[in-house]
Amino acid sequence: MAGVVHHGGAGTTAASTRAGVPQFVVPHLLDRFMNAHDARTAGIGLSLSRSRLGVERLTRALVRLREDSALRTRAAHVGEQVRARDSLAAAVALLEQAAAEGLTPRPSP
Repeated sequence: MAGVVHHGGAGTTAASTRAGVPQFVVPHLLDRFMNAHDARTAGIGLSLSRSRLGVERLTRALVRLREDSALRTRAAHVGEQVRARDSLAAAVALLEQAAAEGLTPRPSP
């Protein structure tokens, strides 16, 4: 796969990153702009707001996803790092540490 074009949702961004292919994020609300920014600054993707998207810009982005060797290499490297990490074990360790330190959620008033 040359790359993934998506809306920038957390799950889709995570899946694209884990796949190790470049991504083109077209955010349009909420956290999707942050996810697009993060993919771009990490060097694993491109982004453009939906209001600026058109046939020519989409075509240029798709060509770049396929042909930009630095972008492809970086995405593959980050994907390897993500796949190598045991995220569930890391989350459990953080929760256990918080519980051991007495950091428990408080009910809202």
